[in-house]
Amino acid sequence: MQVIGLIKAGGYGPVDIIGSSGGALAAVNAALEAPDLVRRVIADSFEGETTLKAFTQNVVEDREASKRDENARMFYYYMHGDDWEQVVDNDTEAIRRHDETIGRFFHKPLETLKPDILMTGSKEDEFICALEPGFFERVYGDMIRKIGHGEIHLFDTGGHPAMLSNPEAFLERSRRFLES
Repeated sequence: MQVIGLIKAGGYGPVDIIGSSGGALAAVNAALEAPDLVRRVIADSFEGETTLKAFTQNVVEDREASKRDENARMFYYYMHGDDWEQVVDNDTEAIRRHDETIGRFFHKPLETLKPDILMTGSKEDEFICALEPGFFERVYGDMIRKIGHGEIHLFDTGGHPAMLSNPEAFLERSRRFLES
């Protein structure tokens, strides 16, 4: 709703939205909620329609470990300020609770998605594909069948998110999609 509010407040639209990981879920939900304001969506490196228990567990464990890593601590501080640890803990807890209580990411049926969509990911994504080889092919393929249109592009190499681990290739693929 914040994305939609920003689009409306700025008098923008229809817009193209690019989201990665959790941001991909927000982008798809914005397109489901306000298809008249969203022209195209690029959804990168996300779990699909439902939570993965192993992914949630990995996030919880990785976040705890990252708080002991100096580089991660500096990143968190840079991104969130003095209360970075509380921000990280609150976000991690929200992910865990969502997994336990809701489990679904989209508030409307995917069959109602009108904007064009490109789903991207890396076949080497350490958070998702390590849990199930071929995950993106299966999950994104199921989603495209429900939506009835859209494209999938998977990078052979790179980590999570694909847009950061494959910046030049992601930019080129995104341009082709947005200009089509």
